[in-house]
Amino acid sequence: MCNDGDGKRRTEKGAAISREERLLAEYEAYIVTVARQKFPRSIVHPDRLADEIEEFAQRIRIKFWLSLQKQNIVAGRAYIRQIAATVSVDMIREHRPMLTLPVNEDGELYQGNLLFTPRQEEQDPALLLAQEESYNDCEEWMAQGVLALPKLQQQAMLRSLKKRINELQPFLEALEQRGADIKGATSPTDEKRQRSQRTSLTIARKKMRTWYSQYAACCVCACNC
Repeated sequence: MCNDGDGKRRTEKGAAISREERLLAEYEAYIVTVARQKFPRSIVHPDRLADEIEEFAQRIRIKFWLSLQKQNIVAGRAYIRQIAATVSVDMIREHRPMLTLPVNEDGELYQGNLLFTPRQEEQDPALLLAQEESYNDCEEWMAQGVLALPKLQQQAMLRSLKKRINELQPFLEALEQRGADIKGATSPTDEKRQRSQRTSLTIARKKMRTWYSQYAACCVCACNC
């Protein structure tokens, strides 16, 4: 016969499992969509594409399931995209052919010094893919953070970003496509409003640092699952 404590623990465990199953079911359609979009199609024959995409989606599900057991995931879609980028890199590396060892004219292993050696960092498709996916996901995440700021803080942040337009123009364009009023983010002329803008910008920067730290933690966990 079990005591009340054992029953409570079983109930809590059952509730946790139900939450994970509910979230996995909730994001199932999105996982399938991301798998179709992000799968590196060049690594497999077209005849095997459907099976490989399903395998890709299943790996995403498993990593997402494990992550749900470890933490409370706030931005599920961004998290799933980061998992997909990680799994894509893994699959590219699994399918990438091994480099052959250098041999001489007699077919024996070459013992001399090679004039040319493969550079590990030279156009590695897996690394290039990871960089592109990480940049796109980070850009979207940060844009969501800016757009979630209260109006005064958002305008102060946009004014600050516009000062670095040469460096941040793609990000500003992404914000504008999502509805940010870039043109309306102008500098105030009176001293009182300027002080208010500086205060709003300080608060906005603190919020964005926290917002980015959540994304960074999401990336680490997605890679380690």
